[in-house]
Amino acid sequence: MNAIEEVYRIARAQTLIALCSTVPGYWFTVVFIDKIGRFAIQLMGFFFMTVFMFALAIPYDHWTHKDNRIGFVVMYSLTFFFANFGPTCHGISAASGKLGAIVGAFGFLYLAQNKDKDQGRCRVPFLLVRIITIWLLENLALS
Repeated sequence: MNAIEEVYRIARAQTLIALCSTVPGYWFTVVFIDKIGRFAIQLMGFFFMTVFMFALAIPYDHWTHKDNRIGFVVMYSLTFFFANFGPTCHGISAASGKLGAIVGAFGFLYLAQNKDKDQGRCRVPFLLVRIITIWLLENLALS
């Protein structure tokens, strides 16, 4: 298989995961956001994302066997489901999360190649965003 075929297969698999887990997670949020509440949904989403990520990471050798790949995809899909039925409840939040992922990916690449030992200044913006997200927006009912 050449590189283009591999990219196509990965993109197709990610599209199926998005359609089967991310989109339903968004609609579950739409239905339950006023019944459960934003903060409770966010906590639940982060909790279950953590549970499923640990369930994938700790026995990782188990998931590498060919017989277990369907279970891996199900666990991975549930992680995406709770990423949208939880932390990313609507468009602005989803866009911010995706922007943060892009910045994090490229920022990590930059920091991994940077030999400068004074990298603590990079943590300040992330800490500031975390404080704003958790405290300010929820208290002002802007989320």
